[in-house]
Amino acid sequence: MEPLPGREPGGRWQVLLEKLAGIDDQLAAEYLERIDGGARYYDGVPDEHDLKDSARNAFRYLLGCLLARPLSADLMAFPAQVGALRARQGIALENLSAAVRNDFLVAWSALLRLADDADMEVLAMHVGQLWTVVDDFAGAIQRGYLDERLQMARTDIIEQQQSLSDLFSDEPGPTVVHRAAEVLGLDETASYWVVGVAAEGASSTVTRRLAGLDGVALDHTSKGVTLMLLSAHSRWPDDEALAADLLAGVTGAVASRTVQLPNVFRAATTVRMLAQLGLPSTTLRRSWAKLSIAQLCTVIDDLRSYVEVPLAAMNDRDLLVETMLVYAESGSVSATAAKLYCHRNTVLNRIRKFEEATGISLRTPRAQAMVQLCLLRS
Repeated sequence: MEPLPGREPGGRWQVLLEKLAGIDDQLAAEYLERIDGGARYYDGVPDEHDLKDSARNAFRYLLGCLLARPLSADLMAFPAQVGALRARQGIALENLSAAVRNDFLVAWSALLRLADDADMEVLAMHVGQLWTVVDDFAGAIQRGYLDERLQMARTDIIEQQQSLSDLFSDEPGPTVVHRAAEVLGLDETASYWVVGVAAEGASSTVTRRLAGLDGVALDHTSKGVTLMLLSAHSRWPDDEALAADLLAGVTGAVASRTVQLPNVFRAATTVRMLAQLGLPSTTLRRSWAKLSIAQLCTVIDDLRSYVEVPLAAMNDRDLLVETMLVYAESGSVSATAAKLYCHRNTVLNRIRKFEEATGISLRTPRAQAMVQLCLLRS
């Protein structure tokens, strides 16, 4: 038996879809009713205007695909955009996916209302097509959601590392401390330990040990040292107890005491210098002498070059150095002249030449001591 005119399966399917496209606002309203205005899946997070627009665009997108119509650029981008929006709104992916698949039920119910008894065969032939388009739509939304969550995670990591850098690297103001506490989920009134490890892979060892104690540390690597921030705990009454628990056999150091967030940078500065000594499981009380010597040597090397460079080009450089060393012993021009068997004006002239060349005034004992340290090895 031949089908009635206009009843060919393909043609009738197109007719039903055209009717469906003409009631997209009604479909959106039915969708919102089915999901209880968003309460069923979204806990009321998206507002009513957001949900209405999204539902309307969803059915326009689906019917455009079913009718093989060209979609506008905005409509093409809609699935990824709404997925990203729901990710930013904190909607769970499983809730989002379940909500989206209600589009199929709404569209199918509307098709059943629009069809007559003779259309049942047409619907049966095309139900798979409808489900495939809805499923592809849900997949595009999921991809947009996951892409956004990945970007959010990357942003979170960047913000966390920046906040840790702010706390570890310089004296932060109250605004920076407050922002860092928000980003890192820290209590501004609490106290924290600062731990530093210098050896490659040592931070993972410390992290594993800490996990075994049900603890968590925030870490940031700078200048070859991984600095770790962890909450104070009664298990660690002092730095030695913490070092014994976390740093046994590990090249690293612990701050001398717990600190609040505004003072983390001070503890971090000391810990970084201690860790760079290359000692296992050390503390300031055990290594202050080595740290002092190491830091003094560094400073003196810098100062020595600062003093030596301008003197190197002077013809009487050795004579000036000798005079400055003798003068630094007593700070007395007369005593220096007597010891060097020269007139006191000669000593004054040499001091003047030294000060003009280096920019260092020798009028204070502190300056004289510094010059003496710089020149002694010469």
